Amino acid sequence: MKKSIFIVSVLLLNFVTTEAIEITGYQLDITITTTSDWCNLAPPENIPLSILDHEFVENNSPNAQVWMFQIVQSGNTFLIKVKFKTFLLNEGLNSDLTFVSTKGDWGDVTIKIEGMKNGSLTTVREFENHGYISGDPTNRREFSVPINDILDLDLKSYQLEEQNIEPTVFTFYYPWYGSPTGPNGAWFHWDPNNHYASTHEPLLGYYDSGSLETQQQHFAWARDYGVDVLISSWWGIGSYEDKRLVELLSEALNYPVKLSVYFETNGEIENASETLRPLVIKKHLRYILNNYGDHPSFFKFEDKPVIFLYGLPLTRIPADKWQQVVTDLRNEGFEFFISVDSFGADYVKIFDGFHTYNPLYHTQDQLRSIFKANLITSFYHQKIYAATILPGYDDTVIRTPGIQVSRENGAFYEGQWQVLAETKPAWVLITSWNEWHEGSDIEPSVEYGTQYLELTKQGRSLWDSTNVKAVETEKGLPNDFRFISVYPNPFNSSVQFKFYLPHSDHVQLEIFGILGRKINSLLDDNLSAGEYKIQWDGRSTNKKDISSGVYFFCLKSSSNIKVSKVICLR
Repeated sequence: MKKSIFIVSVLLLNFVTTEAIEITGYQLDITITTTSDWCNLAPPENIPLSILDHEFVENNSPNAQVWMFQIVQSGNTFLIKVKFKTFLLNEGLNSDLTFVSTKGDWGDVTIKIEGMKNGSLTTVREFENHGYISGDPTNRREFSVPINDILDLDLKSYQLEEQNIEPTVFTFYYPWYGSPTGPNGAWFHWDPNNHYASTHEPLLGYYDSGSLETQQQHFAWARDYGVDVLISSWWGIGSYEDKRLVELLSEALNYPVKLSVYFETNGEIENASETLRPLVIKKHLRYILNNYGDHPSFFKFEDKPVIFLYGLPLTRIPADKWQQVVTDLRNEGFEFFISVDSFGADYVKIFDGFHTYNPLYHTQDQLRSIFKANLITSFYHQKIYAATILPGYDDTVIRTPGIQVSRENGAFYEGQWQVLAETKPAWVLITSWNEWHEGSDIEPSVEYGTQYLELTKQGRSLWDSTNVKAVETEKGLPNDFRFISVYPNPFNSSVQFKFYLPHSDHVQLEIFGILGRKINSLLDDNLSAGEYKIQWDGRSTNKKDISSGVYFFCLKSSSNIKVSKVICLR
């Protein structure tokens, strides 16, 4: 017992000195009861309210669908009652919160907001949206929640440890350009009659994505300026972008830069019937996994090829169909990791990670709150959140009136890297490397030179300095007895430990509570040298679920003791 107490004492010292992100806020239950054919609740602007989960309390409709706070049952007026579990960050809460309720002309809507006060569930606000408003098809009605009623609630605090994931910088990459002097032999995506459909002029000129010289320069820049992965826009089997992906994967073998794909929509998906569309989507995903998933240049997480899924194809089939697509592919033996362009709880639960493609304009304070709110969602669902930043935006060359977000001579981009350094997400997405149509490019241009690659390198350095890597890089295995990773951390239902043993030895892996009591023993065996993965289901020796809290894992060999801390959030 003395040994157990000593080990925990050391761990407690570690706990005190290890940096964590503390996030505080209010857990709110928002229940929407409706008999309308559709309804939606819009939360206050610029106040991050994370939807952690939702459940049907009552559902009499044969076609009810939920998307964020929107409930739809097209053509029906059955009773539906949905409870949303949410988390409201305790940031920027300096005035009453104004919500907007909209609905169809049919039926009624009742909204109830509850929170914990002195340990008991308390009603904060109830609101009803009945009937219709002449001339307003959305029947828009506002209601406010007094800020003091929120601040009187019990404050909930999360201590979020940095995830033991290799920090990775991705950028969205567009291989869809063609020129008369390049391999394509004709203009593609560039429009010489309209400023080449480009907000800025590439330093390389209006290039052809199939040009080897262009590809080599892009990889060299990515390598030199801190970009790890190019997420290549992908528009279907045999598409122009698909052909470029083959070339890019081959050339990437010469660089420490990986490729992933951004799964966009395509004609076959768009033209498929509602019944056949899931099969078409599955066919295209299967094609990517079969043809590219095992390629050494394709980016992998936990040995699984990573695919990013754009929001447009996501909306082409409902969540339950996506669940079936994912389940079917895994039943076929495919292993993969998909990050989805959505913060909706239904989709976050189905896929392995989540992100957004284009955050557009937010102040640094707003962006900080958004990143923190999404980190709460990621830890709650044990998913990886990839935080997106961009240098600026201007699509007025191709759209009217279009949207402009000023680059502020680099200050806008620098500020976003500063927020990343403060909030420490494991993955960062940059929109974009070369979306010249929308003016979000960091690739060198005539207008800015290499300014935005230099800022990327500086931002990457700042962000790296705040990410203490607990994972060995792919350059080689560790040469000593150690933990490689503990993921996810915090965890909800299960956690995986990966460790390396440099030579044959007897190894024990035990779990202790914060007071030194042994909770479980996961391993007690003679092992040969190598890398090992051990899964724990969050239960004690007597098969009971553990409660939320801090736990310690002790990895022992004949001559070494290694410890790691993990947090359980129930």
